[in-house]
Amino acid sequence: MEDRSGCPALLRLDLADIPDSIGQVIVAIADRNGNVRKDTVDKSAYMQIYETGIPRGNTSVAVLGNTGEMYFDNSGIMIPTGSDAEDIHTWFVSENIAGESYSGRVSICRDNTVLHIRIAHAGYNLEGTPVVSLSSSSRGYRFNGIPASGVFLYVAETVPAHFQGSPFYCLSVRLLRLKENDLTMKISCGGDDTEIDLSGLLLKAGIDLRLTQKEDIYVTIDTARAVLGISVGEWTDNGHVEIEL
Repeated sequence: MEDRSGCPALLRLDLADIPDSIGQVIVAIADRNGNVRKDTVDKSAYMQIYETGIPRGNTSVAVLGNTGEMYFDNSGIMIPTGSDAEDIHTWFVSENIAGESYSGRVSICRDNTVLHIRIAHAGYNLEGTPVVSLSSSSRGYRFNGIPASGVFLYVAETVPAHFQGSPFYCLSVRLLRLKENDLTMKISCGGDDTEIDLSGLLLKAGIDLRLTQKEDIYVTIDTARAVLGISVGEWTDNGHVEIEL
């Protein structure tokens, strides 16, 4: 019998389930030799089968939509320095491909969440606008879907707003899944800094940032009352949870 172990295998991906709202996807293939190949597929080709030859052995395939300003390196897709994430949609598979072909049906889904934060005025020097810094040790996704290590740091100047007659400072930041629950928030205003273990407090409310979130997260911070309120259905959601800071 002919030895075909050195011959390439055929990768076949069914893209028909990708919604037209995602104008194009990037198919990134990382093979056993550490080589990475990327192809761009426009939505006009979603009803066709994507086919390409790949080396046999351990292979990771990532199908990524809405990548925006995120960039690729040899390990995965990353958030640019100083930015937050994009509305990225993903599908990942890792297999030891020993046969002549591998077929998969791509079921791409949202793989990010928007964190909405509002800060009560009380307890802050209103002569200055609070600046909020969010940091973690996760900066993107590897081609196998595991969060990639790296320094994530996003700094935002907040915007004043009113809710039910009360003044707040507000901002929003888009996050990816975390490798570790180590998202930290620092609020700086009037020369005072307040540092909060945000992912730890979210975990107390049943929200694990290491997992894909189905809904956006809404956080209210009131240092005068020393509480942090959390909701996944806007700030008025009946499931609103308050946790002591």
